[in-house]
Amino acid sequence: MDGVTLQRAPGARAAETLLIAFLATVTMLFAGFTSAYLIRRTGSDWARLELSPLVYVNTLVLLGASVTLELAQTRKGALLPRAAALLGCLFLIGQVLVWRTLSGDGHFVWHRPQGAFFFLLSVVHGLHLAGGLIALVWLLTKHARLRLVVVYWHFLALAWIYVLVLLRFQ
Repeated sequence: MDGVTLQRAPGARAAETLLIAFLATVTMLFAGFTSAYLIRRTGSDWARLELSPLVYVNTLVLLGASVTLELAQTRKGALLPRAAALLGCLFLIGQVLVWRTLSGDGHFVWHRPQGAFFFLLSVVHGLHLAGGLIALVWLLTKHARLRLVVVYWHFLALAWIYVLVLLRFQ
């Protein structure tokens, strides 16, 4: 490029590398869970897990958070990131309500293996989402750029859709 190089601050490059490595690790974690799920569901005691309609409402809430953060990159102010954080919290609360519904229906961890897998996958996803909320709040207090957090939240949304597809088409 005629001697022109694109430079980024070393800290920004390190943060991008760290995020990529972390997302690769999380992807491998879910790949391991997928493998265990696919093997376990061949057992004779496996039955279809009927997901609560709230799971799909939660999915829309999570997608809303991801879209809100995408919009926040192009607009100044903290209102959109705060709205995304609120949507993330609503998603987590919604997941707890889903777990309570499944527990009441006898599908929870100690009742059936498919309930245990739903719990495992959604808790691990929820922990990653809680980490994303912490990162978002930290960036808001530092008035930092949101780009890496937005990438992370998009990953979370895609990971949740993957989990739903895995569980739905059992």
